[in-house]
Formats: sequence, structure tokens, C-alpha cells
Amino acid sequence: MKNSKLLLLLPVILLIVVGFVAFNKTGGTTQPSPISSPTLVTDKITITIDFGDGGQVKQEYQFEQGVTAFSTLERLAKEKELKLEIKKYDFGIFVQSINSLKSGGDLAWIYFVNGKSADKAADLYMLNQGDLVEWKYIKPSY
Repeated sequence: MKNSKLLLLLPVILLIVVGFVAFNKTGGTTQPSPISSPTLVTDKITITIDFGDGGQVKQEYQFEQGVTAFSTLERLAKEKELKLEIKKYDFGIFVQSINSLKSGGDLAWIYFVNGKSADKAADLYMLNQGDLVEWKYIKPSY
């Protein structure tokens, strides 16, 4: 009976000893796991324009309150001297073309924020610190 209790306690004692040794090897401090470390939020936003033919324009800007996905596109287009054509609707601004690549049934300018297709017009989408805005000339999925 005594031996069976000892056999049951042996794995628990072993775990305690291994934990104690591991804790002392780190100098008594715990090290954060790279997997569980929180994602660092940068004070910048990044915008890319992907022309669909391998061509791409990318820029990083200091984050400012009130900046939208569209205002960032407009700024980049102006800096890189890209021709931007838009149409205003009640629901917001629609990008008709960038550098003469027109939105249509086969290919259209669709924007994504942090890898997700947005659910509102770009001039209504308020950005946050660390956001990645991607404008892609791709086949729309209806």
C-alpha cells in the first residue's frame, strides 16, 4: 500500500523538481513566450497599391487621428503622381480608376484593411494605429 502511494506521488514530485530547476536557470525570472507575446502596435499606417501586374507602390505614414482608407490613398496618389478618378455617391466615394486602370466587371479596385475586405466606402473607414491598407486591382467576388 505504501509503495502504491509513493508511485502516485513520484510524478508530482518529479514535476516540482523539474520546474524548480528550470526556474532557477532563468535567474528566477520568467521569459515571455514568443507565441503568446502581444502584437506590437506601431504608431504608423502602411498603404500599398497593387496594380495586379506585379507592380506595386508602398508607403508608410505617421498615424493621425481622423485619417481614412481613402485619404491615405489620395495622399499616396498625389505624392507618387498617380492619376486617381473617383465618383461620389450617397454611400461614399467609389474609386473608378488608378493610373487609368478602371474598375469594371472583370477587374476592380478593392481595398482591404489588415487583410480583410472592408464593408464600407473607403472615405468612411477610419484607420487605427498599425493598420495596413491594401488597394488591389483584382477580380471582384460578388
